[in-house]
Amino acid sequence: MELTLNLPTNYVEIEQEEMMYLDGGAYCVNEGWGSWYVHFTKSDLQNIAVALKVGQGVSYVLSGILALAGAAKFAAVTAIAGTIAGVASWVFKQLAKTNGLRVYFKAYVIANWVRTY
Repeated sequence: MELTLNLPTNYVEIEQEEMMYLDGGAYCVNEGWGSWYVHFTKSDLQNIAVALKVGQGVSYVLSGILALAGAAKFAAVTAIAGTIAGVASWVFKQLAKTNGLRVYFKAYVIANWVRTY
């Protein structure tokens, strides 16, 4: 009787020996002494990029409607918001090429550094 080992066709290489979330959604970890980090997985970053791209399209449509309605100031602000959403979408799309993003911060301080994995 011959035994064969069938390996899955999809697999993920483990980079560290400790347990890590590979694709379970964003999570926040308390490292003690008021230090925290928020971790976004690769799929989280892709979802954020898509949401921002949709927001960009909505803001451009809205700016066109406002321009036709004669609200030029609001149309300009909405168009600028769309441009910012487009740039942010591109940034998150580039970050999604990494294995994830961790934002470190102290409980009493704004985020002090960002690290990609």
